[in-house]
Amino acid sequence: MKKISNLEISSLVVIITVTMYAGINIDLIKEVTNTNGWIAVIISNIIGLLPLLIYLYIANYKPSIPINKKINELFKKGSIIINSLICIILLFIGITILYNTNNFITTQLLYRTPHIVIAILLVLIASYHVSKGINSITRVSIIMLTFNIILSSLGFFSLIPEINIENFMPILKIDTNNIIPSAIKLASINSLPIILVSIIPKEDSLKPNKYNKSIIIAYLIGALISLSIIIETYGILGIHLVKIFEYPEYIVYKKIVLLGFLERVENIISSQWIIGNYIYLTLIIYYISNTINLKHKKSNLITSLLIGTIIIIIKLTIFNNNIIFYNYIKNIFAYICMSLFIIYIIIAIKIFIDKKRNKSND
Repeated sequence: MKKISNLEISSLVVIITVTMYAGINIDLIKEVTNTNGWIAVIISNIIGLLPLLIYLYIANYKPSIPINKKINELFKKGSIIINSLICIILLFIGITILYNTNNFITTQLLYRTPHIVIAILLVLIASYHVSKGINSITRVSIIMLTFNIILSSLGFFSLIPEINIENFMPILKIDTNNIIPSAIKLASINSLPIILVSIIPKEDSLKPNKYNKSIIIAYLIGALISLSIIIETYGILGIHLVKIFEYPEYIVYKKIVLLGFLERVENIISSQWIIGNYIYLTLIIYYISNTINLKHKKSNLITSLLIGTIIIIIKLTIFNNNIIFYNYIKNIFAYICMSLFIIYIIIAIKIFIDKKRNKSND
């Protein structure tokens, strides 16, 4: 495998930490934090530094092998359970991403297109992409992220005159008890899935000595982007309109006027969400297929198609309508992501014990 630039790896971190703000995270916080939503986002980014540091601790252990092989070496027979749990959790994150993408496209862009058609197209393209390897995924990721940052920056700066500070008032006077619980949920959704990036061994990066710095900077950039999304959405629409619209971020983009005369660019700007969701989904399928293929040598394309098919089937089975999906986001999804933290701790403790044992033997 060719070396992967730190910038390409960092692009995956930014996509993971930002993507869920397109629909999911705003739905999670708008009902409970009201005008304090932006405070919950800031606190969530601070809380997210803890799993990020644990992730870097894990990444620094045996940096020449990916996370699934590390787990095999650390836990031997128990590795099957831990790797399986990670894959199941990631599978549900993939299902969530696929449904959210499908719903956005069918409700806002292609009204008469069935969910199943879009789901099949996304899975087929993602599976083919996975078969080309992680280098292809990271190259596309950095190109698309650059495109996304340009779009989001143009959108944000053109919307600054529309932001009304009064929409953030009153501060810390309404539902303050919900800020910390909401922040913890946001941190779980945004930071814990970064474990996906550890499928790329640290030593496969072009500059391993700058790996930690690159990941931290990428996380901070993602935190800044996520905060800007909340500020522009709440600042322009206000809490009452945010609660009314299904995708308030998309409604905000309808107000964008570029260069003083370019209007109706919301579909172009919002394409960044679809791109981010696609790359996120592709990385999940790659991680799971790579883990399965550790012991069962199969074609990556066949394995990824099988995983994609399972994702579609479960999505169609569980989420019959939007109400079920929104209840799942509010009451279940964050806890699924939180379960990754237990796995982080177990791996980190085992690494610590092994390091201490090796030192005592020396």
